[in-house]
Amino acid sequence: LGVTLLLFIIATFGPSSALRMAFSPVLVDKPTGKEANVKWRAVPMGHLRKHPHFISLPHPNDVTIGGSFLNLGLYRQDSWQWDALHSGRLTTSRLSGSLGFYEGNAALLIGVPRSLQSHSKALSSWQEMKSKAPTDWTFLSESKVTQSALDASENPWISLYEDSSVTTSFNCAYQPAAAELTVGMRRFTNPSSARLAWGHVQEATAILVAVNYFTKYSPGSVVSESGMFAWEALQETIEHRQYLDQQAVLREILGSLPAPPTTAPSKAKISNATANSTAASGQAKLGNQNIYEVLNQWIKSRKLPVLGASPDGIIRHADGTVEVLEV
Repeated sequence: LGVTLLLFIIATFGPSSALRMAFSPVLVDKPTGKEANVKWRAVPMGHLRKHPHFISLPHPNDVTIGGSFLNLGLYRQDSWQWDALHSGRLTTSRLSGSLGFYEGNAALLIGVPRSLQSHSKALSSWQEMKSKAPTDWTFLSESKVTQSALDASENPWISLYEDSSVTTSFNCAYQPAAAELTVGMRRFTNPSSARLAWGHVQEATAILVAVNYFTKYSPGSVVSESGMFAWEALQETIEHRQYLDQQAVLREILGSLPAPPTTAPSKAKISNATANSTAASGQAKLGNQNIYEVLNQWIKSRKLPVLGASPDGIIRHADGTVEVLEV
């Protein structure tokens, strides 16, 4: 039968075609086609949160705002609360449109691709900024609704080594249950929409690359999930930082103060004398002013809109250095 089939191929297609067909590998389910498969080998964010070397944020229903704006940053970027935090807020995604970077002349000057040039981006930013940002965010934690993006039901990661030395290009194998695989196709009307969808769907996969890299080449470094860094929390952070600086100066002077608490008292105030001592002791300065005082003045002057930024992740290194991760 095999000889008969070979003779039939030679007679039909010629000897050269017969040889190519005989020795070429058979391609099954070749990953090509007319539609962009943006979910190809994508790792869902819910699965990445189960990775042993990735620090995830808590489930949105477990976050309580309390009296601290700092807790706004605990909401995941796939939660409805994170979407609500954008109301009336100037974020980095809206900044370029607000500044007119996509307008014709400006776009040509700075080299923005023609496919991205549009006056609609400025109009969209203007429409979104017309609403006023709430001053009370407690409703975010009071409303407990079902979240659309849930974590993986089982841990899809299997450790590839027992000791601390990483001998492979990654330290955990990804083996999700078949029912939890990201599947499905979607038809896109233009290449631009496909690129945007690819960037969104593959974001967790790109963060995983960073997790694998820093785990192997920077021992002690940790990649963590990031929510919204809200402008309202900055003043609270400044007061906390000033309080810690005050305690450091007093410990240097008196030499007998206990270590400062992890959170500052809500009514913590710093006298001018202490602030001057802090600036004189080598703390961060902007000109002759303490940088925290300058930021505080900007907040109280209300010259800036309510700002916010949501990086793709945060990298904390063993030496205390903190970096923003953008993929």
